[in-house]
Amino acid sequence: MAGNEITQKEKIQILLAEYSSLRMETVTRGNVIPQISMIGVASLALIFTAIITVHLKLMLFVFLLGVVLLLMRFVHRDVIKAGDRLRQLETKINERAGEPLLEWETRFAAGTKGFWNDIWPSRWRYGP
Repeated sequence: MAGNEITQKEKIQILLAEYSSLRMETVTRGNVIPQISMIGVASLALIFTAIITVHLKLMLFVFLLGVVLLLMRFVHRDVIKAGDRLRQLETKINERAGEPLLEWETRFAAGTKGFWNDIWPSRWRYGP
C-alpha cells in the first residue's frame, strides 16, 4: 500500500496542473466578452440601418440587448467562479510549498482586497 501513496511534490504538481488550466480558462473567457460586445454593436448597427418600422427596431434592440447582457453575465459568472477556485489553489499550493509562490489571484485579481489596496491605498479613499 505504501507504493500507491502520492508524494507532496506530486500533489503540488496536480494542483499546479489544475491552476494552469483554470488560468487559461479565465483568459479565454475574458477574451469572449469583447467579442460578444462587438457582435452586439454590429447587430445594433444592422437593426438601425434596416428598413423596418421604429416599433420593430425598438423590439429588436431590446431583445438583442437582453441576449448580449445575458451572455456576458454567464461568461462573467464563470470567470468569477474560476477566480475563486484559483485563489483556493494558490492558498493550498503556497501552504504545501511553505512560501508564497503563487499570488496573482489572491492579491491582484478583480474582487480582491489587495488589488484596490495596491492601486488606490485606503488613505486616498477614506481620507487621512
